[in-house]
Amino acid sequence: MSSVFETLRKRRDWEKAHPILCRLKRLKYSIRNAFGYIVRTPRRTKWYFQRAGRGWATCDTWGLDYYLAGVIANSIAHLRKYKHGGPANLTEDEWDAILEKMILSFKVAQRVGNGDVVYLPSIKFDDKKYDKAKAMTDKSNEEYGETIYEVMTKEEVIEYEEGMNLFIEYFFALWD
Repeated sequence: MSSVFETLRKRRDWEKAHPILCRLKRLKYSIRNAFGYIVRTPRRTKWYFQRAGRGWATCDTWGLDYYLAGVIANSIAHLRKYKHGGPANLTEDEWDAILEKMILSFKVAQRVGNGDVVYLPSIKFDDKKYDKAKAMTDKSNEEYGETIYEVMTKEEVIEYEEGMNLFIEYFFALWD
């Protein structure tokens, strides 16, 4: 089974390699959900004004971890693409690598918040807990006939936590 980070990298590479198919997929989803969009328009309008007025909407707090992970991942990706510099003690390539680790960690955090990935913190990680979680996700995946749920390996947990720790370390350098 491929790693959680590898799955994200493959998806991003596929989207870059197939921009038209990616847009068609999104268009298909949009057409299929047009009726639901019309029904939800009054609520979405309310949430739009809440975000404009106070920076967040009531619906954002229903899954704040998921919402913030997405906002942070997308914001850092935008910063990485349009940056004009970085910390003085780093080269541009080093800064890009650090930003990429942060982006991937927050994308994984979104998947954890969505329930697609099981995260066992490295400080509490042991093989017994991993095997138990893996058995549960494997059973669910067999029922669905495809890989929907994943459990992060010890190496993935360390990579994930490294990205989160870099976010903390360079928090005040996330500006342009």
